[in-house]
Amino acid sequence: MLNTPARAAALPRPVVVGPLVLRLATASVLASLAAVCAFAQDTISIDDQKWQECNPSNVVSITYSGATAATAFDLVLTYDSTEALFVSAAVGAATSGWTISANETSLGSVDIGLATLSGGTPITSGEIVQVTLDTTPVTSWADTAYDTTSVNSFMLPQADVNDTPATTVGANLVFQAVVHADATGNDAITAFDSSYALQAVVDETIAGWPLDVPETLPAYNSTPDWSILGSECTTGAILVPLNAYSMFAMLDVDENDLVQAADVAEMLQFSVGKITTFSGAASGVHVPPAPSGGRTAVSDLITASAGAVRPGVPITISVDLTNLDDIYAGELLLDYDPHLVRPIQATLTDGASGMVAFRDHGSRTKIAFASHSAVHGRLDVTFEVTDDLRERRIGAIRDAGLTLNKTVVDTGFEFAYEVQPFGFRLMPNFPNPFNPETWIPFELATPADVSIHIYGIDGSPVRTLELGRVPVGIHAAASDAAYWDGRNNMGEAVASGAYVYELRAGAYRETRRMVVLK
Repeated sequence: MLNTPARAAALPRPVVVGPLVLRLATASVLASLAAVCAFAQDTISIDDQKWQECNPSNVVSITYSGATAATAFDLVLTYDSTEALFVSAAVGAATSGWTISANETSLGSVDIGLATLSGGTPITSGEIVQVTLDTTPVTSWADTAYDTTSVNSFMLPQADVNDTPATTVGANLVFQAVVHADATGNDAITAFDSSYALQAVVDETIAGWPLDVPETLPAYNSTPDWSILGSECTTGAILVPLNAYSMFAMLDVDENDLVQAADVAEMLQFSVGKITTFSGAASGVHVPPAPSGGRTAVSDLITASAGAVRPGVPITISVDLTNLDDIYAGELLLDYDPHLVRPIQATLTDGASGMVAFRDHGSRTKIAFASHSAVHGRLDVTFEVTDDLRERRIGAIRDAGLTLNKTVVDTGFEFAYEVQPFGFRLMPNFPNPFNPETWIPFELATPADVSIHIYGIDGSPVRTLELGRVPVGIHAAASDAAYWDGRNNMGEAVASGAYVYELRAGAYRETRRMVVLK
């Protein structure tokens, strides 16, 4: 039988807790819980990133949110070094004035430390670091006609706040690829894309990166069907779906860092099913670097043809392609004096077929052609002599660069010419002698009211031909010369003999003789 008093003595005595002690204990527990919660709430994170292929100077923002009054951070940022290259690290908006150091310890890993000086103001939230990365240059394409969007990750394997580990939130890095050759952005490659691409070639007198005028391409002005970015890229203050490099990479299908007519030739080959991949995919050479054959001397590749170089008269510059083999594309730069001549058209002739574009840059014109098959024939560029010249002038048209396929050819071509402006002149009638009709040609230096007065050899009036207002130029063809049917003002046929005819053009007067012979 248990001894009840002894058992009672063995039990612990009740502890009497006063109100003050209870409050202190409760406060201690709450403080401990708060500390645990504060630790859990210290978070360092990176936002998801969307970049364009080969877009330089991408900024990765790292932010902090927590209960700890932070005065120092130690971070390790990792990323895929095959897609991005470290450039620099700088303090963020919340850590302005702090000291920062960064070291790329290995490819794809950067150690970052930053702290405020003793007595500095601690922070509990905001952007703490801005890391600038470049995307790595593209050196080859996947063996497909299209590039594919890639997804990688930013991670923070180490993120300490005041030497205490924080919760980290990584980010997805999504690269916006472009559909090469898809200038219209409809996820297809057609001859329509090639037409825009060839125009882009001639819009540039220098073919290097970046393109000065990517806005000529529809994919630059509207979100392509394959875009994941939408209008998230800026050029100046303008939101655009793709940047200038994307436009360049889109057209540089052979990956030689030039946008050339040879790229367009490959686009045309692809659009007609002749090839299924571009040469940038290391799938073979579709356009040879240089044409073969060469049975024409280089100095004879470019020739010029012109009659009397007068205002309004054409001058044709021709590139002879007839004796060249395996030529699919070409570009021609011609320098000229825009005060004397201007380019008006460019065509492939003599059986040559393909796409041609040209653009006048003021004192230099660029012409380009491309075809899915070998070209044989001529490239003709037509200039027109300006029609407002009032004095004799000397000029020249020069070859400033000829590229055949992808090879630059120095021809040394120069066509020198002398422009004789229009004057007032009465020319011999034709035929002469005549029966019963003749034509009287003339030339005008300025527009004028023109009449032809015909007299007998004794000076007696025979016939007046009123031509009205006639424009400047030579009027020597049967369609625009003065016509006389051999009749007088009464409608009667004149007799055989010599006659005098006079040109009156404004204040200008000139006479000649003609003979009616029956």
